[in-house]
Amino acid sequence: MNMIKTLEGIGFREAEAKIYISTLELGAATASNIAKKARIKRPSAYVLLEALIKKGHISTFKKRGVTYFGAQNPKLVIESAYEKATEAKSILQDLMALAPSELKTRPRVQYFEGHDGLVAIMEDTLQVPNKKIYAYADVELGWKTLEDYYPTYIKKKNERKIAPHVILVDNPMGRRFKEKSQEEQRSVRLVPKEKFPMSNEINIYDDKVFIISHKDMTGVIIQSEEIANTQRSIFKLAWEAAEKYDSACV
Repeated sequence: MNMIKTLEGIGFREAEAKIYISTLELGAATASNIAKKARIKRPSAYVLLEALIKKGHISTFKKRGVTYFGAQNPKLVIESAYEKATEAKSILQDLMALAPSELKTRPRVQYFEGHDGLVAIMEDTLQVPNKKIYAYADVELGWKTLEDYYPTYIKKKNERKIAPHVILVDNPMGRRFKEKSQEEQRSVRLVPKEKFPMSNEINIYDDKVFIISHKDMTGVIIQSEEIANTQRSIFKLAWEAAEKYDSACV
């Protein structure tokens, strides 16, 4: 995963992200050493360090008259970003009340590609704590694409008490997900691959639907309450129908 791009996504500028990561790696260091490691000119590094101090991401202290800089614990940085996102989401309805009617109903489509793009799509589903996700997938395809990320995703999902209902292709990885259903807080129904092949993964959550093509390493998020509600109804119909196949797969 590209850490700099991810930090940019939570409010860092690119140069700030480089300074923060370099400071974190060095432990406690002088501005000149941080600038050298980040490959940024020293005068610019001072400006960036001051900006990060104001944001609370960098602290400073003096030792024998020399100023040292230290990075804030990454856990606190990420938790702060999550809290800000949660706080921002709390005023969503108030903001939407101010928007013109055509903006409220017009679907918003975002396109993503590559490994980091697919991770960004998956991360988006984690912004709905204590809610359900409805999904269709051949989890073996997804695991091959995001093997380095899936354990992190499952951990975050469980911490936020997100309980997916998932229709999976019946294969070894699908069975593994079903066996761990209780431990990993999900409900799974298996369907035969020869009858219901799935080359795309689809998730329905909140007012969004995402579609990922693991083969092409591309995906989209469609944000529309009307589309999400319709897809949710279709999933529930499929969930009921999948019960008979799930019994046969066990």
